Amino acid sequence: MTINELKKKLNSTESIVSLVLGIVVVVTAGILLLNFVRNRPNTAKTENAEQTLSVVPGAPVGEKVTVSLPATHKVVSGENLWSIAERYYKSGYNWVTLAKANNLSNPDLLSIDRELTVPKADPIYPSGSVNGNGASVEAITSGKYKVVKGDDLWSISCRAYADCYKWTQIASANKLANADLIDVGQELVLPR
Repeated sequence: MTINELKKKLNSTESIVSLVLGIVVVVTAGILLLNFVRNRPNTAKTENAEQTLSVVPGAPVGEKVTVSLPATHKVVSGENLWSIAERYYKSGYNWVTLAKANNLSNPDLLSIDRELTVPKADPIYPSGSVNGNGASVEAITSGKYKVVKGDDLWSISCRAYADCYKWTQIASANKLANADLIDVGQELVLPR
């Protein structure tokens, strides 16, 4: 290709439109990438915060575990008191501890970048709580559980793991086709 042919190609309208569109795409991609990098949470801070805590992971339900606190926590997007309590105490039930320590009148409203005091406290587990029928509910510590009237996988998971969201692990371990259907007297395997 000669220089004259190249000049003719560059002078054509189609080439100029293609060049302009290419520049627009590159600039737009750059702006999107910059916004993504700017708006993501600072993982270095949260990783350091986790490393300074001496939390015993996977502590059995009902066992008291003391964590090395007090500490402060800067709220990032998507967090709530439950998730923050799970991080520091390994129990979301300690959201109450955080709300009281920070004098939060409405615990559902957390502003991003707010500094929260994370006080020293024992993890709160659901053992000894009362179910809807007024009966005492004890923690489940064994690897098997026999279903009683009023049970569902959510409440069993709360009692067995102090993490209600692990109901999916129970459903999976027991190969339940419908997690909403468990029978009184059915024995469930609780993965540990």
